[in-house]
Amino acid sequence: MKFRTQETLRAERAQSQHQFWEDKFVNDVYQAFPTLVRCTATTKMVLEAIYQFAGTTDVVPTLELFKVLLDANPEFFQSSLPNQRLEQRKTELINDIIELLATGGKYTTFDLATERKRMTANQWDVTKLEARKADILEKQRLNKFSAPELREQLANQRAANAPQRPVLPPEITAAVVKKLPPAGIKDLIHRFSVVAVNDRLFGRS
Repeated sequence: MKFRTQETLRAERAQSQHQFWEDKFVNDVYQAFPTLVRCTATTKMVLEAIYQFAGTTDVVPTLELFKVLLDANPEFFQSSLPNQRLEQRKTELINDIIELLATGGKYTTFDLATERKRMTANQWDVTKLEARKADILEKQRLNKFSAPELREQLANQRAANAPQRPVLPPEITAAVVKKLPPAGIKDLIHRFSVVAVNDRLFGRS
């Protein structure tokens, strides 16, 4: 017969007590935040978060400590923990995406079902779902234009995103620049660039 040592008994009692406090903590969290989805994933995330926040697994997890964590990291509750409002938003986005894909006429009923399963099974978060929806909307918007119109839009977009050419203030005319001493011209170049100074001297701005 194998006998347990006093050290083993103490470790078992400590483990049992720790498990008791963990169970109580999780239950307190679910009661304090009823919108949380009660599942193994939520329980694991809550416990891991509080131990990481405390910097040790030896701390006794409590609802009060969890609230301190939320005060320090308010985005944790909204963006990380599975909660009913978050799940509702994800469901709405998935439905929007499926509806948009269905209107395009390129997806069969099977394709749509596969796409829905891919998003739900892989647990896409709100950020990824919103990006997917925005991408579909943009592609559907562009599909309404002809090839020449698309090229024009692309050119306009590139022009808008291109870095702006530096320009001297209107009061610093070419005549003013020509009268400046070398130190003054160096200062203008330092502040506005040599391109801006040359453009003003040669009448390009």
